[in-house]
Amino acid sequence: MAIVGNLAGALRLCGETSIHAHPAIFTQRFARHNGKEINVSHPFSRRELEAFGAKFSLSRQPINITDAVITSGEFPMLTSFEEKDKDLLARKNGIFIQDPLDDDLSLIIKNDKGLIVILGCAHRGVITTIKQARTITSQNNIFAVIGGCHLFRASNKQIETTSSVISAMDSVKLVISHCIGFKAVA
Repeated sequence: MAIVGNLAGALRLCGETSIHAHPAIFTQRFARHNGKEINVSHPFSRRELEAFGAKFSLSRQPINITDAVITSGEFPMLTSFEEKDKDLLARKNGIFIQDPLDDDLSLIIKNDKGLIVILGCAHRGVITTIKQARTITSQNNIFAVIGGCHLFRASNKQIETTSSVISAMDSVKLVISHCIGFKAVA
């Protein structure tokens, strides 16, 4: 919700704007905290956002926004060590299920120095997202990875393996933000 939670505020400032997103953007979502389910769904309906000027382009496939900017599209888990957060839930037919996180989109920017991967929250994993970026662009060199890494509740194995894989990348720039957690930063 960190990325889309203030979409209405941004639309108020920008006016009519194209919004590229996954069709599941408006799924009811919850985070389990201390045994309680907290609603973390998008706070505005599609209709309300369209009234603010949102022009939605919903796709499960990668979208070429420009020749150099692409959405990641929906992608499967691609590593054996990255796991979905078991405390992230979706409500389906009135029942809580583990959120499939199929709407975990990132932006990929092609740059002459390599790919820049801008993570939303990397709920499917940082390395999985990097692998998806490489696959859809047919480029291997990663210049920078920027954004949320969702490692604050990850296992030690996932944190250590993610760190090792990123460290092995040639001179990658890593700019981390929300939801990484102190253990992963250290």
